[in-house]
This record gives sequence, structure tokens and C-alpha cells, in this order.
Amino acid sequence: MKRRIFVALLIAGCFVAGLMAQSRRPFMSFDTDAHDFGTITEEGGPVTYRFEFTNTGGAPLIISNVTTSCGCTAPSWSKEPVLPGAKGFVSATYDPKNRPGKFEKTITVVSNAEKSPVILRISGEVTSKLPGIENMLPVKIGNLRLSSNTVSFGDLNFGDQDRKSLYVMNTGSSTVQISFSDVPKHLLVMPNPAQLKPGESGTIDITYETELKNAWGFVTDRFQLL
Repeated sequence: MKRRIFVALLIAGCFVAGLMAQSRRPFMSFDTDAHDFGTITEEGGPVTYRFEFTNTGGAPLIISNVTTSCGCTAPSWSKEPVLPGAKGFVSATYDPKNRPGKFEKTITVVSNAEKSPVILRISGEVTSKLPGIENMLPVKIGNLRLSSNTVSFGDLNFGDQDRKSLYVMNTGSSTVQISFSDVPKHLLVMPNPAQLKPGESGTIDITYETELKNAWGFVTDRFQLL
């Protein structure tokens, strides 16, 4: 009878010691392990979510590394040891630029906690960036915005005549009279229309007369918009 009691006490003692050893380890308890950003826009810029956790274990918790499944997601985290009962965080910042459509990314948290690593997830959907004036007409000259400040006519033979057009818009608050200076004689440059009221758009039509250009090979011409 004494032997049985001794064995039972020994087993119970080992079990209690195991529980005590387990309770002395840190344990990472997150409020949530996933976040949905919903619908976001490219032009809205990067979005961030902060995952918070509590160290419910019995020893300081140290995060040694955090990695993400994509270079589009940047992590940050608590760098100092998180004491028992204290809170820490892991943040994930997602950059939606040039990434339209749905996304789901993972964040892997490595620590000295009992259950490591921990996988966190972020998701959402990025709407395509709408083409604005800055995208369609990227060149700015005063209150005018142009589709480009260069025109390529490609290969031309002597006697050819070719015409190209640039798109232009008045983004100012007053009427603009479009004119040019230093135009080479073999170029005919015409604004259409010559006046643009605020918010109006038009074209700059450029005609190349090869018979008036006494040159061969690759050539470059310049003129000024006044």
C-alpha cells in the first residue's frame, strides 16, 4: 500500500513540475490573426494594420524575426522583451501601388514563445488607379499640360510630308493664347484651337516637310512654346 502511494505521489509530482515548467515559458496570444482591409485604392497609398498580442506565459517574450510573403508588405514589431502580462505588437504595411485586384499575404512571426512561428494574414482588394490629368498629360508648361514634349516622325524619305499631334489642356484659371517661336522652316506648327479657355483642351499639330530640310540621317529639331 505504501508503495502505491509513493508511486502515485511521484507521478503527481512530475505532472505538477511539468505544468510549472510550461507556465514559465512565454506564450503569444493575439487578439486576431487575420485582417481584411476591404477595398482600397492605389492612389490612397500604403495601408497598415497593427496586430496586438499579450504575453500570457510566465517568462519574457522575445520576437527574433518577422518575415512576409511579399516585398509589397513591410513588417515592424516590438523590439524589446514583452514581460508576462504585457502587450506587444506586429504591424504589417501593404503598398497597393501598381497592384490592382485581390490580395492575401502572410506574416510569419518567430519568437521564443511556446508556439512558434505564428502566421498572421492580411487581405483586401485594390481598385485600379483612374487615369488623371497628371497621367494622361504628364508634361506641365505654365498652366498648360501636354501629352509629351517630344514627337518622333520615324523614318522619312526626301519628298515625304508627315503630321503628328500633341494633346494640350489649359489647367489654369484664365484663357491661354498658344504661340511658338524658333520654329524651323521645314516644320509647320499649328495650335488647334489657338486659344484655350480654362479647362479646355486641344491639339498642337506638327507637319514635317522633308523637301525643306537639307539634312540626312538622324536629325533633331527644337522650337519653343510661348
